Amino acid sequence: MPDREDLADLPGLARFGVALHEAARSEMAGDRAGTAMRRWLRGAALALAVALGVAATAAATVAALRGTVIAAPDARILPAEQTSLDSSSLLTAPRSPDPAGGPPWALRLTRSQTGQTCTTVGQVRDGVFGIVGEDRVFRRIPPAIVDSCGRRLLLGSRIVAAPTNRATRSIVFGVAGSATRRAVLVTTGGRRPLALGERGTFVAALPGFPEDSAARVELTAGDGRVTRRSLGASPGLVPDIAGAPAWQLVRYALGTRRYCARLGDARRPPDRSKAPGDPHAGASMLPTACIARRGTFAWAAQALRLRSGERGTPGFDRWRYSNRPARTILLGIARESTLVRRVVITGAGAPRLLTPASDGTFALVLPASVDPRALQISVVLKDGTTQRGRSGHGIVADPVASRRPR
Repeated sequence: MPDREDLADLPGLARFGVALHEAARSEMAGDRAGTAMRRWLRGAALALAVALGVAATAAATVAALRGTVIAAPDARILPAEQTSLDSSSLLTAPRSPDPAGGPPWALRLTRSQTGQTCTTVGQVRDGVFGIVGEDRVFRRIPPAIVDSCGRRLLLGSRIVAAPTNRATRSIVFGVAGSATRRAVLVTTGGRRPLALGERGTFVAALPGFPEDSAARVELTAGDGRVTRRSLGASPGLVPDIAGAPAWQLVRYALGTRRYCARLGDARRPPDRSKAPGDPHAGASMLPTACIARRGTFAWAAQALRLRSGERGTPGFDRWRYSNRPARTILLGIARESTLVRRVVITGAGAPRLLTPASDGTFALVLPASVDPRALQISVVLKDGTTQRGRSGHGIVADPVASRRPR
């Protein structure tokens, strides 16, 4: 199983944009066709979230809806590297249940005119390969529509667009080669072996975005070599413990005296069902953890138990927890971005090893049943020494008492 990628270049965006505009205008000549086109683009299009070793094509976005079949793109606007040969179409065997209860997900392979492998993610109903839109209509996807093309190891995750986070799904897929002996999906829920099909293909449908489950894939070749690829895991992204939306770590300087760390939504929630002014609606932002820039502490950390709807008093640290489930959350920051090598958290079951982000911030989401006062924090510095502390270690509190988290 090769461990490097050899990809075709994408066509120029400007030229593609002009062709896309002309194709869309032609397809939407009538009011009825235009309405259908807009509905399909809004509800059934797939957005590429992460791709490793994949040259993406936007061919599917050019397709117009005609009955229950998604029309093939105009071959005149596609490069040969991404123009598939219908006769090479192969619907691979692995299937993955849909978290939203729809038809199972699968991966289709075709070969491009230049010999590259092209993949398309879709659903299978009664032996037909297609996709269910927001209008709940299943539409067949013709072989000419492909998501991505490339050579050697192809691996990625595609997001199924939805109006709410709850309905969003991520489809992890790959073509790892016939010599692949084993594929394992690693998420916040644990490790799960994946069924391998023709040419080492696999597919797995997950709820939410890739970062919500911190998705990773481990591939074992015939000679025992293991290739690991991350599709949603990153030190700067903090997953929830039960698939709720992930957090994004941010470091910033507060004036000339403090460095602060903060957690906010990795993606702004699309839900708009709550009434204006409802404390459970909208984006979430957690209280900051700050350390003195010229103090004696090498790192600072605090742990808080937060419940849905909680919010801070107006001020520079005006935080809000919105509609997220109750959690105990630890947030920390190093005085210098490279000062901390790793962090170990105990007092909440098995020890948790954290790798700080490149800016020296770190965080951990735990069940609300965990008492913040019970957590013990062991920090290994870059010089190899270990420092230990508890929640509140090195923290510079908000000077305004009424704004401090309780």
